[in-house]
Amino acid sequence: MAPCRSWGLLKNVFSACPAVSAKTITRFDEAHLVEAVLRYNQQCQTSRPAQDLRPAVKEDDRSRVVMSLRVGAGLNTVSYDQNARLNEQQAQATSGLAAALQVRLATKRAISLESGLQYAHKKSTFSQTSTVPNGFRNAGEQLPLASTIEFTSIQAPLVLRYTVGQGRLQPYLFGGALVGGHLARETLLGLPATVYTPPMGTEPGVIDQRQKSQSVAGRSFAVSLGGHFGAGVLLSKGRRAPLLEVYYDSGREIFETPYMGAVHYRTLGAMLGMEF
Repeated sequence: MAPCRSWGLLKNVFSACPAVSAKTITRFDEAHLVEAVLRYNQQCQTSRPAQDLRPAVKEDDRSRVVMSLRVGAGLNTVSYDQNARLNEQQAQATSGLAAALQVRLATKRAISLESGLQYAHKKSTFSQTSTVPNGFRNAGEQLPLASTIEFTSIQAPLVLRYTVGQGRLQPYLFGGALVGGHLARETLLGLPATVYTPPMGTEPGVIDQRQKSQSVAGRSFAVSLGGHFGAGVLLSKGRRAPLLEVYYDSGREIFETPYMGAVHYRTLGAMLGMEF
């Protein structure tokens, strides 16, 4: 049947029903025709109820992979658990950069699984003093003995994420394991050192005590295990969605350093990112 003849037939059929004739049928497709027929039946032919037998449109519940890129910074505390000078109580937290590339298996459900790679620079400083004993030229002087622990970490979070609501603004919580390692760890231990200056001409030789830094040998790669927890908010804007989250990491290296123990770390940080 030609479209123009179809329009004429439809006008004739619905001409006796003001509820339909007042609403012009603008498109000649299934949805508009069914709407017109249902309106006609419900308001002009109530003796014969009509039913919409079209299959219900189900909400898409298929999972999809969502990627995200995050950058930020964290406040880190790094320490040895068996060293009196480099333990957690003596550590001074130091800020460091952090970044992450992650993938999330997202569905319409509230819970999703997320993993990826997380980079961070971690460092702590330690400050002690030592009093130069008698017998030295500078006896009684307070020597500042500064120590540091510093390394880069590459870790893989494996976390569950719980999203609150499906609106435009979506708060969420996350938590799980953090597995990876520490690269090129360097520990510098501040120690007092005796320095002898030999006599020069008429000047007598002197003995001083000064600070020196001793490097503590560490592994080029140390396996670490910890936890990754936090909260964030996602602004859903189509395929690209900005996010802001705060997180807390805590863990340790699996293997111990002789006479020092295992390296422990804690990080409180924040990241800005984009899901796409």
